Amino acid sequence: MDDPYRSGQQSGMCPRCGTATESDGELGRLACRSGCGEWYPRAAFERAWLQITQKPSSLAPDGTHPQASAWPWGAASCPVCHTGMSTGFRGDVRFDFCHSHGVWLDAGEISRFAQVFELS
Repeated sequence: MDDPYRSGQQSGMCPRCGTATESDGELGRLACRSGCGEWYPRAAFERAWLQITQKPSSLAPDGTHPQASAWPWGAASCPVCHTGMSTGFRGDVRFDFCHSHGVWLDAGEISRFAQVFELS
Protein backbone atom coordinates (compact mmCIF):
# COMPACT_ATOMS: atom_id res chain seq x y z
CA MET A 1 0.00 0.00 0.00
CA ASP A 2 1.36 3.42 -0.93
CA ASP A 3 2.03 5.86 1.86
CA PRO A 4 1.21 9.40 0.66
CA TYR A 5 3.00 10.87 3.68
CA ARG A 6 6.36 9.30 2.74
CA SER A 7 6.10 8.84 -1.01
CA GLY A 8 5.98 11.47 -3.73
CA GLN A 9 2.17 11.49 -3.73
CA GLN A 10 0.64 14.82 -2.87
CA SER A 11 -2.64 13.62 -1.35
CA GLY A 12 -4.09 11.35 1.33
CA MET A 13 -7.15 11.05 3.61
CA CYS A 14 -8.17 13.31 6.49
CA PRO A 15 -8.05 11.45 9.83
CA ARG A 16 -11.12 13.40 11.03
CA CYS A 17 -13.62 13.18 8.17
CA GLY A 18 -12.08 10.83 5.59
CA THR A 19 -12.12 13.52 2.90
CA ALA A 20 -9.15 13.75 0.55
CA THR A 21 -6.19 15.87 1.58
CA GLU A 22 -3.64 17.51 -0.63
CA SER A 23 -0.24 19.07 -0.23
CA ASP A 24 0.11 22.81 -0.10
CA GLY A 25 3.83 22.42 -0.83
CA GLU A 26 5.03 23.57 2.60
CA LEU A 27 6.79 21.42 5.22
CA GLY A 28 5.34 18.24 3.70
CA ARG A 29 2.01 19.40 5.08
CA LEU A 30 -1.27 17.92 3.85
CA ALA A 31 -4.48 19.90 4.31
CA CYS A 32 -8.02 18.49 4.46
CA ARG A 33 -10.02 19.71 1.46
CA SER A 34 -13.05 20.09 3.76
CA GLY A 35 -11.10 22.33 6.12
CA CYS A 36 -10.84 19.99 9.14
CA GLY A 37 -7.14 20.63 9.66
CA GLU A 38 -3.62 19.77 8.58
CA TRP A 39 -1.19 16.86 8.91
CA TYR A 40 2.47 17.69 9.57
CA PRO A 41 5.05 14.91 9.31
CA ARG A 42 7.33 14.45 12.30
CA ALA A 43 10.26 15.95 10.37
CA ALA A 44 8.45 19.31 10.24
CA PHE A 45 8.74 19.62 14.04
CA GLU A 46 11.85 17.50 14.64
CA ARG A 47 13.56 20.17 16.75
CA ALA A 48 10.60 20.34 19.16
CA TRP A 49 9.48 16.69 18.88
CA LEU A 50 10.52 15.61 22.39
CA GLN A 51 8.67 18.56 23.92
CA ILE A 52 5.58 17.94 21.77
CA THR A 53 5.27 14.27 22.75
CA GLN A 54 5.86 14.68 26.50
CA LYS A 55 3.05 15.29 28.94
CA PRO A 56 3.10 18.82 30.37
CA SER A 57 4.51 19.11 33.87
CA SER A 58 3.32 22.63 34.63
CA LEU A 59 0.27 23.51 36.65
CA ALA A 60 -2.83 25.05 35.13
CA PRO A 61 -3.69 28.66 36.11
CA ASP A 62 -6.01 27.36 38.86
CA GLY A 63 -3.15 25.34 40.42
CA THR A 64 -4.31 21.95 39.19
CA HIS A 65 -2.55 19.68 36.75
CA PRO A 66 -4.03 20.18 33.27
CA GLN A 67 -6.18 17.29 32.09
CA ALA A 68 -7.34 16.62 28.57
CA SER A 69 -11.10 16.40 28.11
CA ALA A 70 -12.71 14.13 25.56
CA TRP A 71 -12.87 15.28 21.95
CA PRO A 72 -16.46 15.51 20.78
CA TRP A 73 -15.58 13.40 17.70
CA GLY A 74 -13.19 10.88 19.25
CA ALA A 75 -9.55 10.14 18.66
CA ALA A 76 -8.10 10.57 15.19
CA SER A 77 -6.16 7.77 13.55
CA CYS A 78 -2.66 8.34 12.25
CA PRO A 79 -2.83 8.77 8.47
CA VAL A 80 0.38 6.73 8.13
CA CYS A 81 -0.02 3.69 10.42
CA HIS A 82 -3.80 4.01 11.06
CA THR A 83 -3.50 3.51 14.83
CA GLY A 84 -5.17 5.86 17.29
CA MET A 85 -3.11 8.96 17.93
CA SER A 86 -2.29 10.33 21.37
CA THR A 87 -3.87 13.58 22.51
CA GLY A 88 -1.42 16.29 23.46
CA PHE A 89 -2.24 19.53 25.19
CA ARG A 90 -0.42 22.65 26.27
CA GLY A 91 -2.33 25.62 27.64
CA ASP A 92 -5.40 26.04 25.46
CA VAL A 93 -4.00 23.99 22.56
CA ARG A 94 -5.09 20.40 21.97
CA PHE A 95 -3.60 18.30 19.21
CA ASP A 96 -3.32 14.69 18.06
CA PHE A 97 0.04 13.10 17.44
CA CYS A 98 1.53 9.78 16.45
CA HIS A 99 4.84 9.22 18.23
CA SER A 100 6.34 7.80 15.05
CA HIS A 101 4.82 9.82 12.23
CA GLY A 102 3.56 13.33 12.96
CA VAL A 103 0.99 15.80 14.24
CA TRP A 104 -2.60 16.47 13.21
CA LEU A 105 -3.72 20.02 13.95
CA ASP A 106 -7.39 20.87 13.66
CA ALA A 107 -8.34 23.97 11.70
CA GLY A 108 -7.04 27.16 13.31
CA GLU A 109 -4.60 25.49 15.72
CA ILE A 110 -1.30 26.06 13.91
CA SER A 111 -0.72 29.66 15.07
CA ARG A 112 -1.31 28.87 18.73
CA PHE A 113 0.60 25.57 18.45
CA ALA A 114 3.60 27.46 17.03
CA GLN A 115 3.41 30.02 19.87
CA VAL A 116 3.17 27.41 22.60
CA PHE A 117 6.11 25.41 21.27
CA GLU A 118 8.08 28.50 20.22
CA LEU A 119 8.39 27.33 16.63
CA SER A 120 9.60 29.76 14.01
